Amino acid sequence: LDTPGHPSSEKKPFMIREKDCIFCLACENVCPPQAIKIFVK
Repeated sequence: LDTPGHPSSEKKPFMIREKDCIFCLACENVCPPQAIKIFVK
């Protein structure tokens, strides 16, 4: 989620366990809208 003027608004969060993701979409359902979007590659 981009917040203009905020010092961390241009930084992408680092998903520490991204390699363990099973695409259950639980994180997408609990985060605020537009904060996270999961794409299966």
